[in-house]
Amino acid sequence: NDLILEGRLYGIDGPQRLLKRFTKTGRRTELTIWIEHLLMQTSGELPSTTHLVLRGTETRAETVSFAPVADPHAELRSLVALYLQSRQRPLPLLGESSWVFMETRNSSGSGKAFSEAAKLLSSQRAWNPSLDYALGEEDPFRDSDWCEAFEQAAAAVYEPLLRHRTLV
Repeated sequence: NDLILEGRLYGIDGPQRLLKRFTKTGRRTELTIWIEHLLMQTSGELPSTTHLVLRGTETRAETVSFAPVADPHAELRSLVALYLQSRQRPLPLLGESSWVFMETRNSSGSGKAFSEAAKLLSSQRAWNPSLDYALGEEDPFRDSDWCEAFEQAAAAVYEPLLRHRTLV
């Protein structure tokens, strides 16, 4: 199956791509820009680095940079495969909880990562009732099979992003 992806890439200026967004680090925007970064590299003619200026503190912005990827086609195929899989059955990929899980796993190990992700999911449930509908009222982190699937999905999406990401 051939898949054609279309879109526009803004912020290309010479040998790099520079974008500005009024959001904090570690949000959906970074995942979107990461996918665009991969797409940009598949052309072979566009810049190989992306810099994203984000809201930091009240006095200072933060910059996220994405480095060149050795095989952007493979990374994109992996993400598209996950997307297609999610159309058959839901993936336990929970945005911010999955992001926090991967960041914490990389720095402190899986045990602490599951604890932090569960804590964040609990607070997200307070303002997003659709999570109870999708996950049920029970804590999904008590189910070892669900935890394994959660870790696999989070790693597939966020591990390459975090490996190529620098925060300044």
